[in-house]
Amino acid sequence: MEHSATPPPCFLKLIISLAAILLTACGGGGGSPNINVEGPPLSDIDPNSIQLSDMHLNLQDGSRERASIFCTPSGFCRATVLGDTFEFQINEADSSRGSGTIYNTLGDWNDTVAVAVYGRIDGESSRYASAVGIVHPNSLPRRGSATWRGDMVGLDANNRVVRGGAELTIPDLSNPFVDVTLTPRARPAMQWENLSVANGRFSQDRRIDDYIKGEIYGQSAKEAGGVFERNGIVGAFGAER
Repeated sequence: MEHSATPPPCFLKLIISLAAILLTACGGGGGSPNINVEGPPLSDIDPNSIQLSDMHLNLQDGSRERASIFCTPSGFCRATVLGDTFEFQINEADSSRGSGTIYNTLGDWNDTVAVAVYGRIDGESSRYASAVGIVHPNSLPRRGSATWRGDMVGLDANNRVVRGGAELTIPDLSNPFVDVTLTPRARPAMQWENLSVANGRFSQDRRIDDYIKGEIYGQSAKEAGGVFERNGIVGAFGAER
């Protein structure tokens, strides 16, 4: 597919606006009257780690695209769209132009926020998920086992919210490999097994539409969260030990 180095203006504005929706709402910077939150109030935390799923974009011309997007806690973002990479600073964006809904997980944690986001701007829309949190390096115990339990939230291909449970288990903390089980209501369970944990992070990327990225958060590794895509669901999860 041919593409130019410069995306359509609304295309890039949509990415910037939706990134601003997330980090403005979750990072303690206020909010926008055009943003609804479904679920408990978002925790007001200042994260030092941000994990984002791919972003599914529906454009005015009826086409659909994906954007891989990464943002640092300072608000610097890099988006890859149609093979091209674009960089921007979200604190320079006007997030009030965007509207949408943040579907929050049902749990309430001190160091983690996990959300699925549906947003709109200028006739275009998107869905994606994010887990943001406070990482305490080397906080994972080195003996015994650990289990985190919580919940997941996501959006399916029709932008319908999907909720369910989440469980993460490390059977042997001296040699940490994690098993993750997500149980969306009225849908098949999703399992990832034996994922290596390094510096508190774990991931598996089978295909563009089948992956998981997670991290251990909080003091004494009390919390865990991440983002995933499988079975047409783009979502996030959070859990507590």
